Amino acid sequence: MARNFKKRLPLGEQLRESAGLLESLGGKRQLVEEIIAIFLAGCAVFIALSLLSYDGLSREGLPSTGGWTGVAGSYLAFAVFQLLGAAAYAVPPMAGTCAVLLFLQKRRLLGPLRVALALVALGLTTGLLHVLLSGRTFLGGHLPGGAAGLWLGDLLVPVFARAGTMLILSTFVVILLILVAGTSTRRGWVLLWICLKAVA
Repeated sequence: MARNFKKRLPLGEQLRESAGLLESLGGKRQLVEEIIAIFLAGCAVFIALSLLSYDGLSREGLPSTGGWTGVAGSYLAFAVFQLLGAAAYAVPPMAGTCAVLLFLQKRRLLGPLRVALALVALGLTTGLLHVLLSGRTFLGGHLPGGAAGLWLGDLLVPVFARAGTMLILSTFVVILLILVAGTSTRRGWVLLWICLKAVA
């Protein structure tokens, strides 16, 4: 019984076909990353406008709806402030940084571990704000650390007291930021000083 054998291409043509396939996949991946980056940038700007134009809670405890991004943006700002408190202002820069890194094809800097550490640092910051500004509110009644900060503060303060909780949270926030940035604090302060001198 005769067998049908597929004619094998020469090695050079096989390599060219493989290279073309990889180049095509790479181009599609880059396109997808650029689309995601533009979407993240749009979200970052929308959230920033919503937070900056948010007028706070009314006497009835409802969010005002006269912001730059309409009713949707006002309720988005309300939800983010309720959850994170003043730490909500860190959300647009974080989303914008992810967008820039993706657009510049620096996806190695956006590994799952680094993103997770950044989110943990954000969560610990809410607890630090809640303990540091305990008893205060802003924007008509929002807690400084939001619901997340309230939960974390109520969990740690009975065990470590107020001063101990602030020390622990601030220490871990600094450590996590160093891990996320991938640089030492000394180098970070030097870069900050250089930027300030350049602006001045």
